[in-house]
Amino acid sequence: MIARGRSRREIFWSDRKITVRFAPGGAKNAGTNVPIREKAHSGISPAGAAENAARGIGLKVLLMQSFQTAATVLTHRLPRSAKPHARILPQRGVRMKIAIRMDDITADMDWDRFLRFQSLLDAHGVRALLGVVPDPKDPALSIDPPREDFWQVVRQLQEDGWTIAMHGCHHIYTTKSGGLFPLNHFSEFAGVPYAEQADMIRTGKEMLASHGIGTDLFMAPGHSFDRNTLAALRENGFTGLTDGFGTAPYRYCGLVFYPISFDRGSVIRKGGSGVTTFVVHADTMTDAEFAWYESVLEKQDVISYAELKEMPAERAGAARMWQNRMMAVAKHAAVRASEFARAGRRKKQGQTG
Repeated sequence: MIARGRSRREIFWSDRKITVRFAPGGAKNAGTNVPIREKAHSGISPAGAAENAARGIGLKVLLMQSFQTAATVLTHRLPRSAKPHARILPQRGVRMKIAIRMDDITADMDWDRFLRFQSLLDAHGVRALLGVVPDPKDPALSIDPPREDFWQVVRQLQEDGWTIAMHGCHHIYTTKSGGLFPLNHFSEFAGVPYAEQADMIRTGKEMLASHGIGTDLFMAPGHSFDRNTLAALRENGFTGLTDGFGTAPYRYCGLVFYPISFDRGSVIRKGGSGVTTFVVHADTMTDAEFAWYESVLEKQDVISYAELKEMPAERAGAARMWQNRMMAVAKHAAVRASEFARAGRRKKQGQTG
């Protein structure tokens, strides 16, 4: 099997624009990585997306159409206690608690951007979650020369109250599976046999321990994992992972899921009770995004990740995981639709230029 790394195209979701990774200007409000695929994976076909774009329907409308469809199906199929809208829809006038997670922490990351964001969090007394890659082999993550004191820096941050998660093992995507949470259709873990996953997870944890870093929290590269991943995590002493949608931690298959944000802009505009996590890739952040996060830290209820880990976890079953899957599919479809619309605009501009 050939390791693909990040050579394939990836795009970042944002409330304001969608930017191809490593395109000039970087990503705005960079968060979840969502790849472009040639085959649609939801009810919105490429042709339908183009038609919607031609009619002037924006990305937000497409997203909510997809989500509302999934929520409607759940509402009719599930008992009242399991209906999704009770927990997902925000409450106006209430500020949701926001935790921060930083992905792709390696010895050769973009240190200027990392330290700049760290200083911003430190100024507001916020300690984030750091997704540390134990044995990085993804060339897309290599930006600066490796710092020889990297592990010392990570240990000091952990001592200072920052939370550490194991961000995969090598951060190399070897399958095209989205697993249980298909925000992306590639993975280091989903679709890989159980024995191989367990070996990678055991190896990664041992490598962290050899540098004095202990953790029981997992962060899947590309947000993609499957049931074998969950079983391998339990076998190797992990108790939770940072993924899934929702407004509170929830327990499934013997692990606690700490949710990420479905729509950061909605959290800011509408508020809502509960807690969520904003996903940050510091190596792609622009000046505008640093300014946006500074505003969030000043005006919103941003908490340290350790506080999120102390919150009680709700019980969840197959219905909750199916809900998460449908929301991930909807978000992926909305990003595809936006890309088709942008491609159509570029083509039109080329014809009239």
